[in-house]
Amino acid sequence: MAAVFPAAVTAAPFLLEIAEQPDAFPLARYSALGLLDEFLTSDPFAGFNRVDGTPLCCAVADLIRTRRPFLESLGKPGRRLLQEADEHWRFEVTEALRDADQLLVFGTLAGRFPGTVVRGEVQQSGVLCTATVEYQPTGVHGDACVRVDHLPLSAGSVLRSAECGEREH
Repeated sequence: MAAVFPAAVTAAPFLLEIAEQPDAFPLARYSALGLLDEFLTSDPFAGFNRVDGTPLCCAVADLIRTRRPFLESLGKPGRRLLQEADEHWRFEVTEALRDADQLLVFGTLAGRFPGTVVRGEVQQSGVLCTATVEYQPTGVHGDACVRVDHLPLSAGSVLRSAECGEREH
């Protein structure tokens, strides 16, 4: 059906455990990684696209990123899965400063902004915004800064990719 369901978020840790088994058959390991990749790239059905307010693909990406050292050790297949996961970015606000009619927002980025201007969604409220990236971290996670127009954000707020929240089968 080329669709993903909320159960994918529950299944992802088990698939990661299968892949991490030191004596795992290569076919089992790469099948588990392939399913995780499908969870990131397949669209969910309308009404079944979130778990606890988080788009399914982003929830799976968060789980994948927790296993970064192991996945990097697998070479190309693991790095490819991490690259896919990093497209489903998560920006947690640690500080927000008013700058004229804009808000300068500092925080921790997991993943990678796809460009200098991104469409974001405030996870808690679903409010959409456009943010200009002032600086990205030097790696795939770390401190970053964005500038947003007229959007009340405070420490603890989480921005995610608006495109992920809009995906539907």
